[in-house]
Amino acid sequence: MVVVIVTILIVLFIIYLMVGYNFFSMSCKRADKRMINIINNNAKSSRTKEDENYCKEYLKNYKQEDIYINSFDNTKLHGTFIKAKNEKRVVICAHGYRASAMLDFCYTIPFLLENNSSLLLIDERACFKSGGDYITFGALEKKDLAYWIKYINKKSNSNIYLYGVSLGGATVLMTLGENIPNINGVIDDCGYESVYKLFKDLCKRWFHAPFKPLMIIVNFYAKLFGHFNLYDANTECLKNNNIPILFIHGKNDDFVSAENTKENYNKTKGDKEILWIPNAKHAESAKKDKEKYQKYLISFFNKHDKR
Repeated sequence: MVVVIVTILIVLFIIYLMVGYNFFSMSCKRADKRMINIINNNAKSSRTKEDENYCKEYLKNYKQEDIYINSFDNTKLHGTFIKAKNEKRVVICAHGYRASAMLDFCYTIPFLLENNSSLLLIDERACFKSGGDYITFGALEKKDLAYWIKYINKKSNSNIYLYGVSLGGATVLMTLGENIPNINGVIDDCGYESVYKLFKDLCKRWFHAPFKPLMIIVNFYAKLFGHFNLYDANTECLKNNNIPILFIHGKNDDFVSAENTKENYNKTKGDKEILWIPNAKHAESAKKDKEKYQKYLISFFNKHDKR
């Protein structure tokens, strides 16, 4: 009897390890098509390939400069710099989970360029032309972004803003804990409060899986293979923040719930404002109410430009 019980426990533990590794692999490994399909099926947005292609066509009128830097751990990072004709500011754009800057900012890139904002469109680690094997949900991306900011500080004397969507939105908030200099403001569009909260919500809504045991084993693999701690991906630094932040979130977001932005806003110290977009799902606020979205962006820039 004892042997049977021990055997069952061993089998269950092996299954637990396998399920945990599978979830880690889907969530964090570079370009896992299984997770991309799950996202496409569960977090549908009105953004389309046509919108992205329109943006690419628009940018043919601008010179695009490929930039490569090495991050803190020597991971090679790629970004595309696009200079506005009458530059007043540089906006560093951080895209969302398994997305691209061209897709996530397709509704705002033309607007920003036409309003004197040069752009640095970065590829997050483990995405596109940037190196790295694992997406870390902000745990390491925030350190990468600090290196991009240092680069832009050397390249330009203009005002500098951070602008992120989804994972990128969470990352620009987390970067505020990295003691970075010369940042005028931060724009967070539908970022999350922590990867802990994000995984908890998704496990409940998408996978119907027990969350805490899954988080423990996924983080074990994150430390073992990726050398990062998922619990470091949080926005607790906002409690000591002194940089202006514009929060934006669609009220019908079914991927990153609007509750995340409410909690981030409430805990933020310093200058802050919030824009809610009714009927907007995940990362589509800029399309659902373009006029109000753009009005808030320009107002935020005009309020905090100093150079």
